[in-house]
Amino acid sequence: DFKTNDYYDFNRNLKDWSNNEIELNSIWQGKVHNDLLMIILAGQTQKEAKQILKKRYSRFIKRVNSYHQDDVINIFLNAYVQTLDPHSTYFDPLQAEEYEIQMSLSYQGIGARLNMEDELVNIVDVIPGSPASKDGRLKPGDKITGILDQKNKSLIDVIGWDLNEVVKLIRGPKGSEVTLQVTPFGSNLDQSPYLLTLKRDEVQLEDQAASSVIEELQINDRTYSIGIVTIPSFYQDYKAMRRKERAFRSTSEDVKAIIGNLMEIGIDALVIDLRGNAGGLLTEATALTGLFIDEGPIVQLKDSSNKIEIIDDPISGSIYKGPLAVMVDRFSASASEIFAGAIQDYSRGIVVGQQTFGKGTVQSIYPLDRFSRFKSKKGFGQLTLT
Repeated sequence: DFKTNDYYDFNRNLKDWSNNEIELNSIWQGKVHNDLLMIILAGQTQKEAKQILKKRYSRFIKRVNSYHQDDVINIFLNAYVQTLDPHSTYFDPLQAEEYEIQMSLSYQGIGARLNMEDELVNIVDVIPGSPASKDGRLKPGDKITGILDQKNKSLIDVIGWDLNEVVKLIRGPKGSEVTLQVTPFGSNLDQSPYLLTLKRDEVQLEDQAASSVIEELQINDRTYSIGIVTIPSFYQDYKAMRRKERAFRSTSEDVKAIIGNLMEIGIDALVIDLRGNAGGLLTEATALTGLFIDEGPIVQLKDSSNKIEIIDDPISGSIYKGPLAVMVDRFSASASEIFAGAIQDYSRGIVVGQQTFGKGTVQSIYPLDRFSRFKSKKGFGQLTLT
């Protein structure tokens, strides 16, 4: 009934907690009335609006009921940590694994990117060079409806599952096997799916690594070759580094090799494209800067006790001394801003583009397993603290 006067407060952040169920029901009733009215004002009939809300609330209830204990802990710990500052974060074990993958640009699995479509696990694409790519049968648009339990050899139905839980089952150690029940793109679920067994391997995320192109620029009667190096993030396989492996992947090493190749081909100028680069490892920002300056301080950090640490160029000399430009936009942040700022401060090159994000803090990573007396197979995750 929209003929009576009523009041609903959208922002409840500053409101007191409700004392009883009656107050909660009153708030909920106000929300339902408001949601219904907004849909009607958008042009729907009251009957259509009720159907839309019914579906919306059903999805909400299903999402809440799908929460696991780990999800609740994650929400609570992040709410607590972010009272300290907006950039501190708690990563649960799976998120910590994802962060490690982003830094190392590799993981052990089959090499398929997934998303959810109407409760079904959908193949978005297949990573070139991965086990799924080499096998050739798994295609974008295919649906994974089941995964074979290797212990009891029974098929686990994963329709309606949380995507993260499906990913946990598909990933595994290099050399091990996983069997998927796959419904091909365009087929109905009641049509016969097939079983696909793949051997897991190391998957390289080449599309997230530094890359380059050469663009030709015509000015008057002369053609200039401009090398453009695109850096999506400042990454480093720090676990391989700690194992003291001689060759491990990192932004600075990849860019060093790229610039060497560009100089062999012959370029007249170099552009470092940091648009959309939200940052990454500070050590890689300083190492990358060292490729372009001979020596000197790059950035200084001040901790909570006002102690200042100066981080110098870790590389003696520079590998490229030619004309240089750094491209940035409003999404360039953190390590990107440190690199661009150092290049500008040393008058080593020009910075072009939009004003950057403006992140002036640095975070340290603390794996929580180190601080626990208890052991857990899945681990306790990690904290990134400012």
